[in-house]
Amino acid sequence: MEQELKLKKKGVSGVVVFFLIILFLAVGLVAGWYVGKENLITIGTDKEEKEEKTEKESTETKETEELKTGECQNCKEGNKYIFTENSNIGLTVEISSDMNSATIRANNTELGSAYGLNLSSLGDNQYITEVKVDGFNKKIMQVHIGGFGQAVGAENILYVLEDGTIEYTPVFSELKENWSKENLNKLFKTHKAIDKIDNVSYVTGATVTSGTTGHYTTVAVRKDGSFYDLDEMINR
Repeated sequence: MEQELKLKKKGVSGVVVFFLIILFLAVGLVAGWYVGKENLITIGTDKEEKEEKTEKESTETKETEELKTGECQNCKEGNKYIFTENSNIGLTVEISSDMNSATIRANNTELGSAYGLNLSSLGDNQYITEVKVDGFNKKIMQVHIGGFGQAVGAENILYVLEDGTIEYTPVFSELKENWSKENLNKLFKTHKAIDKIDNVSYVTGATVTSGTTGHYTTVAVRKDGSFYDLDEMINR
C-alpha cells in the first residue's frame, strides 16, 4: 500500500512537472514573439526615419547648392546663384503622354489673388480654367513656371524642348490680353523661342546675390553644367 501511494505521488509530480515545462515554453514563445514584433517595429521605424532624413538632406542640399558663376554664359560679374523653390501662383502644367502638347490648369482664385486681378471662370468648372497648348515643333521635356525680380508679376511658362532650346509664355500679359471667354482659344497659346540658347538640360529657380542685394531669377542649366540667367535674356 505504501509503495502504491509513492508511485501515485511520483505520477502526480511527473504530470505537474510536465505541465510546468509546457507553461514555461508557452510563456517563452509569447515573450519571444513580442520582442520580435517590437524589433520589427523598431527596424521599420528606423528605416523610415533614415529614408526621411536622407530625402530631407537631399532637398536641403539642392536648395543651398551654389551654381558656379564662372560657368554662367551671360551673368554679371560678382553675381552668386543658389537654387531655390518656386512660389505658387495658382498655375499647374502637365505634359501630354506624347510630349507634343501641354495642359495648363489655372486656379482662378489663386491666380487672380497673386496678380491682383478678378478672374472669373472661363469654363464649366467654377474654380479651374483648363487650356491645351500645342504648336511645338519638338517634344517637350520639361515645363517650368519661373519668376524674376522681387515680386509677383514677371512669371513665365517655360518649355524645355528635346533639342535643348526653350520657348516661353509671359503669364501676366496673357491674363491682361486674353482672359475672357471670347479669347479663351488664344489664352496661353503663344510661345516664343529664346534666342542664342542651346543644350539646355533643365530649368530651375535661383536666388541671385550681389554684395548686400539680392533678387529671384530663373536659370537654364546646360548639359555641361554651365547655365544661363534667363532674366537677362527675356526681360532685358
